[in-house]
Amino acid sequence: MLPESSVNTILISVIGGGVTIGTTAMLAYFRRLNNLILKQAESITRLETQVKPLWARVQRQISQDLHHPDPKFHEMDTLLERLEDLTILPEERVRLKTLLIDRSVDMHPDVSDEQRKKAKLMIGVMELVVLEAAKPESDQAKMVMSRGTELHISPLKSGDEITIVAADEKEKSDN
Repeated sequence: MLPESSVNTILISVIGGGVTIGTTAMLAYFRRLNNLILKQAESITRLETQVKPLWARVQRQISQDLHHPDPKFHEMDTLLERLEDLTILPEERVRLKTLLIDRSVDMHPDVSDEQRKKAKLMIGVMELVVLEAAKPESDQAKMVMSRGTELHISPLKSGDEITIVAADEKEKSDN
């Protein structure tokens, strides 16, 4: 039989080895989990910036309508171009929303009523684009915006025209 001190030494070595193996396994598991989380975060970022063709066309049309020759709108024009090219960064998207809100209430004579309405529409469309990019194809999209403005868009085939009409304008034309 082994002396008690040898048994204790072996037992301590076995326990130490078990703790080392357990710790190594846990670290490997957490490292793998971290890699999966990073891949998922990249995938979500790509998903948020990918725009379905319909929404890309809607954004492009409104963006083109909002371009303004006045130099004071240069920053907005630059961000709208980045939005059209699908290269806009999240912080630039936030800045563009702020500029669009400003444009939607800008009563300067250089800013038309139509531009104010389209600026308001663009804010909603930008939010809808991110939500729709994460969803499967839908038959129809409807967004209710502030102050009763609605945007109804049915699926389009390639080459179809897009017409964007605020609900309050539609009611006026129906009367």
